[in-house]
Amino acid sequence: MNIKWNLINKKLSELKEFSDNPRALTQKGLKHLEVSIKKFGIAEPLVINTNGVICGGHGRKKILEKLGIKSVDCYVPEKQLTEKEFKELNIRLNKNIAGEFDFKIFADKFDIGDLEEWGFDKDDFIKYETKIEKQIIPSQYKIITKIIIIDDIEKLRQIQPIIDKLKEEGGVTIIETAH
Repeated sequence: MNIKWNLINKKLSELKEFSDNPRALTQKGLKHLEVSIKKFGIAEPLVINTNGVICGGHGRKKILEKLGIKSVDCYVPEKQLTEKEFKELNIRLNKNIAGEFDFKIFADKFDIGDLEEWGFDKDDFIKYETKIEKQIIPSQYKIITKIIIIDDIEKLRQIQPIIDKLKEEGGVTIIETAH
C-alpha cells in the first residue's frame, strides 16, 4: 500500500501523545534533542495520524512545548491509519534505521569530544570495541579487555596475523598456558 502524506502546520495543543508508545524518553536524550532543536530547528517534522495522535516525534513535541513554541510542521496521512498500521509505523520510525555508525570513521575523522557532546557516550565506544573484537577474534578465545587467552602455540600461529594487527592498533598481551 502506498500512503500519501501531506505536510501541514499544527498547533501543539491539538497533538495527542500515543498512550501505548513503547519508546521511553530519557532526560539525557531530551537534553541532547533540545540542544539540537535550538541549534538547527525542527529538521524533521513530526508524524501524526489524521486524529492528531503522534506516531513519531514525542520528544520533539516535549522540547517545543518547553521552548514555548506553539505550532510545528507535521506529516499527516491522507487517510486515517488503522491501529495496526499506526503501531507498525511507530515502531518502524524508531527502529528501522537503515545503517549503523562506522566507528572507525568516527575515530579517524571526528573529534571524540564533539561526538560525546552530540549524544554519544563512552559506553557507545566500548560496545564498538567489543563488536570489532568479536568479529576478528575467533570465538574459542576468551577476551578480557584487549587480552586474548590462547591455550596452545598452534592456535597462536593460526591467529598471528590478527594479533599483529591488534599490536599495531594499540598493544596486545599474549599469555601462553600449558595443559
